[in-house]
Amino acid sequence: LEFGFSHYPTKLSFSLQMLRKAHEAGFLSWFRNGLLATGVGVIAYMQSDVGREAAYGFFVLGGVCICYGSGSYVANLVLLRRMMMLSAPTALLGGLVVGSLAAFWVCALSLYIGRLEVEFIYDEECEDCQPKEDSGKSDK
Repeated sequence: LEFGFSHYPTKLSFSLQMLRKAHEAGFLSWFRNGLLATGVGVIAYMQSDVGREAAYGFFVLGGVCICYGSGSYVANLVLLRRMMMLSAPTALLGGLVVGSLAAFWVCALSLYIGRLEVEFIYDEECEDCQPKEDSGKSDK
């Protein structure tokens, strides 16, 4: 078998190529939906206060889509590696690419969330929470 790269592919090699294409298309579909949900979350956050609350739901939805898509791709890559006639280094490279895409998404979302407004509410009676004033004297 030449894995379907010959001019006259066999039915088996054609089936293996179609299995790989379906496997990759499934991952890309979940990843695209995750990016779309994250983008809607960013837009919702910018709209209003109610949109800010909804944005976190979209961020979670995007995370679920990306995690499920990446996890199922890697799991199926391990389970179907021999059937798809992939070498171990090729399967490892595919898993690393998918893992790095998911890691980039997490980094981008973390950087974006880090830029969101953070409010600190101090209790007026709490002395430890209030900033201390320096009287200018140093202890020696």
